[in-house]
Amino acid sequence: MHLLSIDLYLHPSPGITPLAHHPALSISLSLPERAKGSCRSDAGAANYNFKRADVLNLYRILSSMSWEPVYDSQEVEIAVEEFYKILYMCLDANVPVVSQYKHSKYPPWFSRDIVSDLKLNNRLSRKRSYSRYHDEHFKLVRSRVKAKIATAYSSYVRSVEERVGCDLREFWKYVNNKLFSHLNKEFIKHIDRIYKGADTANALADLFSSNASAMEAEPLVDSGRIVGRTPCDPFSFTHISREDVDDAIKLLNSRPTGGPNKIPAFVVKGCWEFLSGPLHYIFNLCVCKSEFPGVWKCSRVTPVFKSGNRSFASNYRPIAILNVFAKIFERILYKQIFSYVQP
Repeated sequence: MHLLSIDLYLHPSPGITPLAHHPALSISLSLPERAKGSCRSDAGAANYNFKRADVLNLYRILSSMSWEPVYDSQEVEIAVEEFYKILYMCLDANVPVVSQYKHSKYPPWFSRDIVSDLKLNNRLSRKRSYSRYHDEHFKLVRSRVKAKIATAYSSYVRSVEERVGCDLREFWKYVNNKLFSHLNKEFIKHIDRIYKGADTANALADLFSSNASAMEAEPLVDSGRIVGRTPCDPFSFTHISREDVDDAIKLLNSRPTGGPNKIPAFVVKGCWEFLSGPLHYIFNLCVCKSEFPGVWKCSRVTPVFKSGNRSFASNYRPIAILNVFAKIFERILYKQIFSYVQP
């Protein structure tokens, strides 16, 4: 956190004789004000493991949860923040967090037994010249490691083939790994520069942002050209009903991926009868105040490879994963806009 200012001055202590070398001091810190809508919905959101969630208890807690702090809020950002506080409190109590995964230097078919024998083999390789016994011991362990690796690899290939045969995504994942396994993925080239490590994300971000800024925004609809409408016909968003919110939630695609707030759509669909009420209030508050919550303007951008050389940043296109609550709100607004422009 960045500090705006620090003030240090002597603190008056009546009735107490201050020490010459250790006077009483007062320190005043000025901290920056938190930006609007900066509740825990982006980088601060936890990576939940919904596969191991206590779904029944989560459903029970949400059914008995009071959303009064949301209904008492008269500002959009405050209402959204109170909504997230209650929702994250329920998720933290019933959904475990995904542990940080450390990439292993060994292939996925290496078991702990194989890794242990491999380490023993490396130690014995340095002692094989000591005596004939050490050399024979090394050869024995080496042949055992080779046999275990061959068996484990055959079992791994067999399991992959079985998954590929019944899952289309696994099939194409397997094909892409085979086709592009020879390409170097440790660096990205962009505008005659080579980016390595974490800088590759910055190179892709610069490319995607430059493409977006180069696009000129043009009006998609001219109200004077709409059939059955005249330029005098005004448009304004109307009150959003509870049924509109329920229908928009039910139309969500139940995918496991979540946006910046790490909440997937299937969780919202599964608890729609409890989340519909506060969302209905927030959506109408946004329409009344003509505001769109700041946290819903963020998206999680993932680079997707198109074709060609994987080392060139220009061969990637961005995929934006939006906030699930922003999707619901936009679907409702789209319905009102479409009903206005249609003949």
